Amino acid sequence: MRSHCLGRVGLVMAVGVASWLGQGVGVGEPPRKPAPAPALSYDAAKTRAERAANEAAYREHILGMRNRLLHENLGQWVAIAGGRAYPVNESRTVVRPALTMEEAVAAAEAEVPEARHRFVFRIGEEGDLEELLGGAEIPHILGNWFMMHMDRPDVELRGLGPDMPIHFVKGGVRTEITAKGPDSRMYLRPELGPPGGAGHAEALYVLSTGFGGYATIAAATAAAASLHLWELPGSVTISGAFQKGRCHRARAQFRFAGTDLVFVLPVAIWPDRP
Repeated sequence: MRSHCLGRVGLVMAVGVASWLGQGVGVGEPPRKPAPAPALSYDAAKTRAERAANEAAYREHILGMRNRLLHENLGQWVAIAGGRAYPVNESRTVVRPALTMEEAVAAAEAEVPEARHRFVFRIGEEGDLEELLGGAEIPHILGNWFMMHMDRPDVELRGLGPDMPIHFVKGGVRTEITAKGPDSRMYLRPELGPPGGAGHAEALYVLSTGFGGYATIAAATAAAASLHLWELPGSVTISGAFQKGRCHRARAQFRFAGTDLVFVLPVAIWPDRP
C-alpha cells in the first residue's frame, strides 16, 4: 500500500489491540472452497437456544482442558455444533482439533447438518475481549487491523482523511474501492459473506483510525451473511464516544468486486437494537 501516512497507521497497529488475535493465533486463511449455502432460514430464538447449548459445550469440552490444548494444539481448529465439539478421537470421547478449518467444519456438518448456530475457531483465539471504539457512530466500522490487510503493493492509498480515495491497481488499471458516503469521511462497501461463500455489498462501512480492531457490523447484517454459523466463543465489549455494547465474535469474508482483495477476518457483531 503506497501511503504518505503509513507510519502513522503502522504505529497505531503496532500498539493496537493484539488481543483480537487471541493467543497470537492467525486471524484466518484465504478460502479454499465455497461455503455451502445454509439450508435453514435464520431464526433468532432457535439460534439463541443453540448458542447457549454450544456455550455449555465449550465450557465442558474445551475450557476444562484448554491448558493442554494450548500446549499441544495451538492454532488448530475446532467446531462446536449441537452441543458437541468436533472433530473427536476414534472413541468419540475427546475433541481432536483439526489442522484446517475445512476439516473441523466438515466434521460438525456431518453430525449436525441443520445447525442454526455453530462455533468455528482456532485454539487460542477464543475468549472475552475489550475494545475502544473512538467516535464512530454508525454500526458498520472498519478499524486499524482491517487497514493492516490493505497494506500491500496492489493497494494505493495516499492518505487517511476527508474524501481520500483508495485504489486497487493491477496491470496498470486503477479500480477505486472507496464509496461515496453521507459525509466526507472515507467509506467502503465490500461484499460481506461467510468464509468461502458468496457475499452481498449492501452495508456502507466507515474507516475509523480511532477503532483498534478489525470490523463491527450490525446484527441484521451478520444474520443475512449466516455469520451465526461462524462465531467464535466469547464476546467483545466495545466502548465508544457514541455507542457501546457487548458483541458476539465471528469470522467473516470481505471481498471487493473487480479486485483480488478477499479477506477472512474477525468481526464484532453488535447486539440487536430496538
